[in-house]
Amino acid sequence: ADKTIKIWGLDFGDTHRTLHGHSDSITDIRFVRRTHNFFSSSKDGTVRYWDGDRFDQILLLNGHTAEVNCLGMSHTGGFVLSGGMDRQIRV
Repeated sequence: ADKTIKIWGLDFGDTHRTLHGHSDSITDIRFVRRTHNFFSSSKDGTVRYWDGDRFDQILLLNGHTAEVNCLGMSHTGGFVLSGGMDRQIRV
């Protein structure tokens, strides 16, 4: 686990981009419907929102006091839920 997100090209199997931001292992990634944007969660206790077109971080969500294990997206992409080892579910 190298703490990065890799964007792969399916045509040749090469890495197009490597995104840095988390300081520990990535635990989950969820795309926002009908966009290229996505959320990532990590053992560092954060959730990050990424622009999949520009390959930039849009938002850093702090709030968990332990690692974040999973993410869930609403059907419309209007909100994200995160579950962590701190026994919290955050919206």
